[in-house]
Parts: sequence; C-alpha cells; structure tokens
Amino acid sequence: MSDLFPTSEAPTTKPKRGHPEANLQTKIAQWVRECVKPKHKFKAFERSKNSHAAGATVGRHFWEWNKGVRAGTLDTCLITEPNAVHRWVELKAPGVQIDPVEDAHQIQEIADIRALGGYADWTNSVAGYAKLLIGWGVELFPLAMLRAEGMDRTLAGAKTEKIGKRKRAYRVRKEKPSARTLKFGRAHSALLVRR
Repeated sequence: MSDLFPTSEAPTTKPKRGHPEANLQTKIAQWVRECVKPKHKFKAFERSKNSHAAGATVGRHFWEWNKGVRAGTLDTCLITEPNAVHRWVELKAPGVQIDPVEDAHQIQEIADIRALGGYADWTNSVAGYAKLLIGWGVELFPLAMLRAEGMDRTLAGAKTEKIGKRKRAYRVRKEKPSARTLKFGRAHSALLVRR
C-alpha cells in the first residue's frame, strides 16, 4: 500500500473554501464524455453527511450502511467495453494528497479492489485521471491529454488567453446636452449665458 501516497511529501491540508473536489469531479465527467473512445458508462458516488432527524437515535450513515453504502466507497467508476471492465478512482481536491490517517477507508478500498484483480487508484487532477486510464489501457481520442491539462488550468483559475483578439477602438463620446439646453434650445441658452 505504500504506492498509494507519496512518502516524500506530507499530505497537505484540505482547502476550506468552495467545493474543489466536486468541481474536479464535474470536469472529469465532462472529460470522460469528450475523450474516452470505447463505449462506456461513468458513475460517480458521494456519501451524505451523517445527520440525525429530530428525536432519532441513529444517523443517516446507519441507514446508508443498511442499504450497502459504505465508508471508503471510491468517488468514480468507469465501465468500458469489452467485458465491462471497472476502473475505480478516488478523487482529492487539486493539490491535495491522500492522507494515510484521514483517508484510511479509501486506501483500504483501493487495496481490496486491487487484491481482487481490479483497477483502483486515486488522483487530484484531470490529467492524473487521464494518465491512470492510459496506464490501464483505455483508448482515448487524440489530444485527450491536452484537453485534460486545459481543464486543470481552468480549475486552477488561470485565465485563458485569446490569441489574435484586438482591443476595440471606441469613439470619443460627445457631452450630453443639459436639461436647460434641451428646454430652451441652443440659441436661447447661448443668450442666457452671455447675460
């Protein structure tokens, strides 16, 4: 399991603002629609927060557990033909590494799927997701990697440059006439100014 997280870097703290992991998941879903060549199904999973109804003795996670929803379920699954091969990927917010303590359930789930002979790993970028699929032998459309890198730049908030676009030249606007000029006309206001 030591290959699941880097040993040279300590895990970074998770960002406090926004929904970076959800934004990454949305971009990956879009990238899969655009760039995965074989016929496929893309699934995403999210466990709800453990909330209690008024007067309830058990929380939402108890009911989810009874239905089969478990802690550690990986965020995405890509099913491709032939033979409906499943590829499970846990997502972390861009720049965040998997934490061996906080994310112990996901690390165990990845190890369990690998032990069964399946494909499972984690990533924190669209390009990382693309590299996982390439490593697992999924055929992609041309320029899929460039598209993934562009989506990562968008997630990072980088502004895209528009090449060849020139600034628009504006004409100097004339001063608007005052209410007095409109009321009395230009000739009459000129007489008033002279007095």
